[in-house]
Amino acid sequence: MERSLEQFLYDVWGTEEGTIFFAQKKTEDLFKVGRATVWPTEKDAIIPFVSMSNVNWDTYYTPGIFLAGSKTKEKENGWRAKTLWIDLDGAGAAEAALRTIRETGWLPEPTYRIQTSIHGEHWYWILDEYVPAAIINNVNRRLTYFLDADKACWDISHVMRPPYTHNHKPKHKIDGVSPQVSIAYFNEEIYSIDIFDKLPAIKEQINDLLLTGEIPDIEEVIMKYPWDATHITVFRRDKDHFWNEEKQDYEDRGNAMVRLAYFGAEIGMSDEALYSVLLDVDDRWGKFKDRHDRQTRLVEMISKVRLKYPHALITEYSVDTEMKAVYGFMDFLATTYEFKWIYDNMVPENGINFISARPGVGKSRFILQMMLCLALGRDFLGWKIVGGPRKVLLMSLEMGPPVLKKFMESLAKDSDLTDEEMATLNDNFLVVPAGEPLAINSPEGEQFLRKVVSDHNPSVVFIDAMGSLDIEELSEATSKKIMTKLKGFLNEWDITFYMVHHNKKADTASINKPPTLNDFYGNTYAATDAASIFALWNNPGTAPGQVELHTIKHRIGLEPAPMVLNSKSKFTFSIMENDDEQWNPAPKETSKPSTSSTTEESGPDPFSFGFSNMD
Repeated sequence: MERSLEQFLYDVWGTEEGTIFFAQKKTEDLFKVGRATVWPTEKDAIIPFVSMSNVNWDTYYTPGIFLAGSKTKEKENGWRAKTLWIDLDGAGAAEAALRTIRETGWLPEPTYRIQTSIHGEHWYWILDEYVPAAIINNVNRRLTYFLDADKACWDISHVMRPPYTHNHKPKHKIDGVSPQVSIAYFNEEIYSIDIFDKLPAIKEQINDLLLTGEIPDIEEVIMKYPWDATHITVFRRDKDHFWNEEKQDYEDRGNAMVRLAYFGAEIGMSDEALYSVLLDVDDRWGKFKDRHDRQTRLVEMISKVRLKYPHALITEYSVDTEMKAVYGFMDFLATTYEFKWIYDNMVPENGINFISARPGVGKSRFILQMMLCLALGRDFLGWKIVGGPRKVLLMSLEMGPPVLKKFMESLAKDSDLTDEEMATLNDNFLVVPAGEPLAINSPEGEQFLRKVVSDHNPSVVFIDAMGSLDIEELSEATSKKIMTKLKGFLNEWDITFYMVHHNKKADTASINKPPTLNDFYGNTYAATDAASIFALWNNPGTAPGQVELHTIKHRIGLEPAPMVLNSKSKFTFSIMENDDEQWNPAPKETSKPSTSSTTEESGPDPFSFGFSNMD
């Protein structure tokens, strides 16, 4: 029986109103999750949207339904679903699952089998009523293990491919053509959730899997996965490490094993690999080694961590040392920590720095010029470089490729570069012309940033702009989340962040005054954590083309005086000289950071479903 996309979505989501999400992805790019959408209220926009976005994008949707008002598809926002689902991928996977179903005699075949590639299928069992998210997660997970489906695809936050779209992944193309995702089978059946009560519990299934599966050698696990120094240190400890002299007993072995299990799940270890790790440390630590229930205890640990991490959240780690919590005064002075400048007395290494201004003053031009100077090892606007050329990388989250290219062409033209310098820039000046937000607190966003930094190892990452590091409005709470994540990266990587930031919309009282921390949008947390904040300001009382550079925070070193820049004659800024009609900049004003949540200037989002720059 033929089923339209609309009929399929009605079967999956039902007729009652609910919040759902769509996502898009280009090959090797970041998932872009759109704004929350209400079904079936926005049905007339959803169907054409899927058809339109399908031309160049891999398109996904959430079979799960989320709480009203949800801004993201995070697991904790899950509400309910009217279907169960699994993802089968690989030659023979669907056939093997069908054999298992038919051998049971009680597990029904799915209502829908959606063909997503030559060897890939998504299966759905449509239910006769809406079922809470917790139950959906539990039953989906048990189905996944029972039918040996993809272990990363069972929870309420997962996205699937809708029919009548295309699979653009290169490995699935046939003679260069992307296959259509199609309805391969439909049987009109709907099911009660009670039918699935017979599915074995996850602990039993993992136990069976490990009994029949091949447990990899621990050396293979060590080599295959991206261990960090902290957890490899925990793994290599011997039993004596856990001895408590006072209690005359071994302590914390179980906690250390669970810690390793959580870490392994985070970085994508299979159940068999997790079991190999736990078995190896238990052989050495002796927590369960001589007990009859040893395998059961190890399987329970794996089952526990899989509830939180059904799939890998982290793909790369590069922590070099385990952090020591408490030092004595002299002990700390004897450590090897070293403070370094990038630009002497202006921009420190291993910190978060900002250039801030209202729209149109020249923030992007400022950082592009700074990046060029860093990449070539040049001084910048009188700031003295320390340590020579550095590799820099720009995450352009506001300007897309066409506009960014225009800016960089102007930068190259006005910088009088030699062929040798151009070659150096090609190695040291890297750009990611995304033109769209990168939510670094989402698993997808964090993984993308980790991969970029891991692959290219930049010394300084420039971000244009901070407000595009989350899909939410840049409130104080959002600002805190962003800064917390970036500070974590500082501790993990040898890196410096430099961000463009938009000041708040000026009010009548402040429009003609020099910038202060009160103008810094979302400043309570961002300003507190920043190493330096510089602000560009168009003084309304001066000649056109003259811009002031003010320091509104400088944590270390002497605070520089305001600087007058020429921003008119060329794309690049230059310091105004005495014979350039120089005038004295406005005196610096001081103020305490504000907790105001005033919204910065912004226009309406012209793109439906919250996606930006979808070309």
